[in-house]
Parts: sequence; C-alpha cells; structure tokens
Amino acid sequence: IKSSKEGLLDRTQCLLYIKQLCINNIKVIYLSRIGGIGKTTMTKIAFNDAKHIYDESCFVEYSESGVDCFTISCKILE
Repeated sequence: IKSSKEGLLDRTQCLLYIKQLCINNIKVIYLSRIGGIGKTTMTKIAFNDAKHIYDESCFVEYSESGVDCFTISCKILE
C-alpha cells in the first residue's frame, strides 16, 4: 500500500487504511508480496479490529506457492 504523496505507509498507517476500507464496505482484501515482511501479522490484527463491522467474517491464509488465493477466496465467499 502506497501513499500518493509520502511514499510507503508505515504499519500503523497501513492498519488504519485497511480498517477504513472495511468501514467503507470492502468485502475482500487480498495482500501479496514476498514472504517475511509481516503481511499475515498485520492482516490478522486488521481482521480482529474490523470483523465486528460485518455480519459474517473469516480469515483465509495461504502459504503454498502456486495456489490461486484470489479464486479460492471468491469461491469461499460464494
């Protein structure tokens, strides 16, 4: 996630941005990047902070390479 004016967001800004997306009724957030940079940890925190906004929620984590996470997540939502 990048800020248009300031470059990369720090973790606190990123968490606030994700929470704002949830408040704005975003249904799916899909994060992907190289391993070991804290995506899962940050996402779990954001999920726990925002899951009360939705009637139903789930956290889906994939760690296998080559898995089409987006398609699988869409099937879960269906």
